[in-house]
Amino acid sequence: MLTSPPLTRERSAAPTRLQREDLIHAFRIMYLSRRIDDREILLKRQNRIYFQISGAGHEAIGAATGAVLRAGHDWFYTYYRDRAMCLMLGVSSEQMLYQAVGADADIASGGRQMPSHWGSPEHNIVSVSSPTGTQFLQAVGCAQANRYLGSGIGRNHAGYDRRRSDERRRILGVAERRVPREAAGFVSDRRQRLRDFRAGRKADGGPAISRHWFPDFRG
Repeated sequence: MLTSPPLTRERSAAPTRLQREDLIHAFRIMYLSRRIDDREILLKRQNRIYFQISGAGHEAIGAATGAVLRAGHDWFYTYYRDRAMCLMLGVSSEQMLYQAVGADADIASGGRQMPSHWGSPEHNIVSVSSPTGTQFLQAVGCAQANRYLGSGIGRNHAGYDRRRSDERRRILGVAERRVPREAAGFVSDRRQRLRDFRAGRKADGGPAISRHWFPDFRG
């Protein structure tokens, strides 16, 4: 079975030029990502898995993103096409196929999530309810918690610091309560603008674009 190849050298703190080994490793990750997609598509046609989301076309940006971030240190709230990034971070092809078939050995959710709902406690890839937008507020809260707590948050070489984790969760909760209030104001403003648009006027009292350019518009 294809597996994610390990990094051959330590990442430089300030790389100036990609080395030959870096390019080969990135290509292997991109190729592996596409081959897993192809295999899952074949399994779906055989009715051996029930769902498949392809990451085709996102391999290069995924490999590049995973190359500049650090698994187990940075925190990841992923998009469902982030297969190549997860491979670059260290998730194996075997683990991804466990998720595809809904196996208990699936590290993301024990087979409970749909495929391509990435997650790995070891790599700080957070399991989300849906990888199409619901993770944004959680990611913002996590980023704010990291600013408050500094780089010592999460896993380190000495293992998982539960006290810091509990502190992070409390700060994250405060941040998530704050962000929705700001988002609610934005949504309220957008709704008012939509009502003004439908009424045929701008928020500043002028004519709406639809009325100006399309006098017969009845939206």
